[in-house]
Amino acid sequence: MQRELGTNSVLEIAYVASHAHNLSFSGGYQPVPEDKLGPNDSPSALPYPIYQGIGGDTFNGLSNYNSLQASISRRFASGFSLNLNYTWSHFLDDQDSSGYGGAAGTQTVQRSYDPAASYGSSNFDVRNAFKGRSRL
Repeated sequence: MQRELGTNSVLEIAYVASHAHNLSFSGGYQPVPEDKLGPNDSPSALPYPIYQGIGGDTFNGLSNYNSLQASISRRFASGFSLNLNYTWSHFLDDQDSSGYGGAAGTQTVQRSYDPAASYGSSNFDVRNAFKGRSRL
């Protein structure tokens, strides 16, 4: 939505959202069952104990982003302009894309057989952002 406020001023408000599903979810195919977890997990508790580990990706991850964005712009007679922006947002996912041991760290999974258990605020979640810019 855009609205003129007096002469040379404009207010804009927008709702921006994104939903992604079937994302790569990095988990193992050999999780230890919860009833057998302990401080000294035994390889015999694994579903396939003859293997050291079975890794890989499944494609059942998801993410959601919702935001309300507001902007006000003003132009002055001397050629000077001012732009102020505010964003309120919430970014949720069940596994951040920053992982795979890269610069942003490793990914941890609560339950590799239940990706929904890891669903919550993303590492990239920034709830409030205020920015301003001026030009001459």
